[in-house]
Amino acid sequence: MRARTNNTVTALALVIAALTLTPPTGGVTFRSTVNKQVIHFRFVAREYSLPRTSFGRGTESYVAELQLSNGAPSFVLIHYRPLQYEPSVPQSFLDYFAVHTFRAVRDIGCDATIDTISFSHMTDAWGHPVGRAPTLVYLRNAPQLPVSLAGMIPCYIVTPSDYRGTAKISSANNKAGKRTTRPPLTDRH
Repeated sequence: MRARTNNTVTALALVIAALTLTPPTGGVTFRSTVNKQVIHFRFVAREYSLPRTSFGRGTESYVAELQLSNGAPSFVLIHYRPLQYEPSVPQSFLDYFAVHTFRAVRDIGCDATIDTISFSHMTDAWGHPVGRAPTLVYLRNAPQLPVSLAGMIPCYIVTPSDYRGTAKISSANNKAGKRTTRPPLTDRH
């Protein structure tokens, strides 16, 4: 009996060691800070999603206008991924005239087309297509996504700890104003 218990314990220890030393599979990826880049963007619209769960990481999806040095507008997807105990994006951040600075990871796995993020396809009880419904809620004063925009929209992943600051833009002249720094995402309303 003692030999059987020792074999069971040894086998269990080997399984645990194999699981902890083997990299995870099934779509789970680890991102290091080496891949992060600083981006400046303005929120344009929020993609409708189900409420966050109390388990693991949730994802809030937004369309944003990337602020490039040449001034040309460039739309991107922002996937904000807080852990269950971390705050959502504060309502005060959802202001088109605020430029937010985050460290972000470029993730080609979540790139999407305008059609994919703008509409959800509805089906009847038998799975037949019956139409589509809009899924984006635009911020006040934000531009609509151009329907003529072809190709994939690049996607960036950010977390609450990636937040670096916010700068207000004057709505009259659309130029960057005074830069404000806030504690990372403490505004929870």
